[in-house]
Amino acid sequence: MNDAPWYKREFPNFDRDLPSVPGFEDHSWHNDTSPKLGRPPNPEEPDELDLVIWCDYADPALREYPDGKLYLLQDVRDWRNPVDLLESDSLEDIIDAVARFDVAT
Repeated sequence: MNDAPWYKREFPNFDRDLPSVPGFEDHSWHNDTSPKLGRPPNPEEPDELDLVIWCDYADPALREYPDGKLYLLQDVRDWRNPVDLLESDSLEDIIDAVARFDVAT
């Protein structure tokens, strides 16, 4: 049995630890470009997400977009049409944006 965190199984070459964000859990999938944290608004349906935080590689040379930021927060209530809310190198900025999203919705 593999006890490694999901992101380490899906992205074995990921070059940093996935951050811990209250209310979010690891939803990494190997077909994506990088690991992600997802937030299920309803604990009864843990695969239905409202927000996703994409976590990119620390080494810009490993990123799909080398000039991109470490984090991207998306509203994914309509998964086919995700809305970018904030891109930042600061996890604190992302967490603040999550709080603003919660107030606005």
